[in-house]
Amino acid sequence: MINLEPKKDYYGILNISKEATIHEIKKAYRKQASIYHPDKNNGDDEKFKLINEAYQILSNESKRKLYDQYGTVDQNRIKAFLLKNHGNQRILNPNNVMEMMFSQLLSPHKGEWVYEMNDQSGFPKVNPIFNPKNSEFGKHIEIECLITLKDLKLQTLKKLVIPKRFLKCGQCQGTGAYSSDYYKYCHSCRGSGTRLMRRFVSGAVHELHIICSDCDGQGTLIEKQCTTCKSKGYILSKEKTMTIQIRSTFEEGAKIVLHDQGNYSKATQTYGHLFVIIRLQPDSMFSRQGQNLYYQTRISLRDALTGFVLNLKTVDERPLAIQVDEIIHPSSKKCIRGEGLPPNGDLIIVFEVEFPQHLNPELKAYLRLLLDPKNKGQSLPPLKDLVPKTSNNMHKTTTKFTKGQHPDKPPPDKQGGIFTSCVIS
Repeated sequence: MINLEPKKDYYGILNISKEATIHEIKKAYRKQASIYHPDKNNGDDEKFKLINEAYQILSNESKRKLYDQYGTVDQNRIKAFLLKNHGNQRILNPNNVMEMMFSQLLSPHKGEWVYEMNDQSGFPKVNPIFNPKNSEFGKHIEIECLITLKDLKLQTLKKLVIPKRFLKCGQCQGTGAYSSDYYKYCHSCRGSGTRLMRRFVSGAVHELHIICSDCDGQGTLIEKQCTTCKSKGYILSKEKTMTIQIRSTFEEGAKIVLHDQGNYSKATQTYGHLFVIIRLQPDSMFSRQGQNLYYQTRISLRDALTGFVLNLKTVDERPLAIQVDEIIHPSSKKCIRGEGLPPNGDLIIVFEVEFPQHLNPELKAYLRLLLDPKNKGQSLPPLKDLVPKTSNNMHKTTTKFTKGQHPDKPPPDKQGGIFTSCVIS
């Protein structure tokens, strides 16, 4: 790794190895986020922000490669480092073998290098083999928009910062010349921007189109520069903000295309596009499948058998009380209609039942008798005959009754006796 003094160890923040898969990264994020979430009693807001930042870098393939290669994803720091260490040398993409083989035949550009930081290899990409007159390279801009499940639920408005971009120079109308009288046709390449070179290698003639050194591949010559843009044909704009409408159907990685909002290209005299890439921040409580939301909770065996009220907060932070009366089996699901994402998503609650770790012999004997299908609908004998003494897993409750009372309960051993019941805790 080319270390540019990274300030944060993203792998250490998520407590994972550098070889971690995307599944392991997501799992580690959910675990750390659930521990340090600000809503928790021991939550830490600053720690939670670092965890989110680490996840956004490591879960994105191109950003992770940049971080692994340079120790940072700050494009300005990487560009400064490359220019400092390479100067005016041609920086090649190591994945492009043909470019490396024939690079010595190419005449160097006299203008600025244009870097594409989103190349999948993780390296800044400069490809001088292509004719810049016809290339679309560098025109388009990509930015990321981080959203939450709450944003999808409420379909909020999201404010984005549009980075500085190249605009057509108003003085020369993008030609780079002082006026049309100083904008000439290149006779060396006949306006094509490339020239044909022949070389003899091992007795054979090899032909290669190279960039015209007279016009730098533009096909035209500027005899007098524009005083505003210095022959570039474009000027650098300021950052600006814009607002987009979040829709509930947006998926992770979805692209919103804003036409003609990219960089201006002098070669093609057109604007590129602005691509807004949607990044969905994982939620520590809910997961998403389509328009449905899933919530997983653990309940006790007592609640699973006798019923309970589940209190939770929805993704848009509304309190929701759910009455559960049915018997819950392990991995049972309960559907709450209309509580998912619009327009027709549901909330699916997945139950995990926690069973007791130990039961004493007396309690086992009683449960065996209670749950025996043969005893269904029959009256049970007094519990005092089955459980002679209490234990940590049960406690006594006594009720006095007289003859004729509690007709649906086991009869007492004598009139005015004591009825003993056992409650599982």
